[in-house]
Amino acid sequence: MENFFDCDYPTALRVVNDLMTSRMKQFEHVVANELPVMYADHGLDAAARAALDRHVEELKQWMAAIAVWHAETRRYRAEDLKRHHAHRPAVAGGAVTPNPPGRGRLLPPAPHRPAWA
Repeated sequence: MENFFDCDYPTALRVVNDLMTSRMKQFEHVVANELPVMYADHGLDAAARAALDRHVEELKQWMAAIAVWHAETRRYRAEDLKRHHAHRPAVAGGAVTPNPPGRGRLLPPAPHRPAWA
């Protein structure tokens, strides 16, 4: 976010928090308000409703697991990030710049990432 929006860390943190919070609220709204309407509109029987309810529970567990992984992985610890960036080439002035700054900078498509991602 800092690189994409060319902003400082506190601003980037607020953007990420707002995005994550809004997505979670949207998910909760769909589960609480839209799924029951869809069940009724499509006349789903108890078995179909139970299958979708199980899927919703799996999504909840998946989201929780992702949050735990990000909190516990070494990938994002300050000392590991410093070590990782120490291997990048220095630019003018000796600063390490992993990505060129600029508002709205998009990553190029990669073999493992669809072009629309």
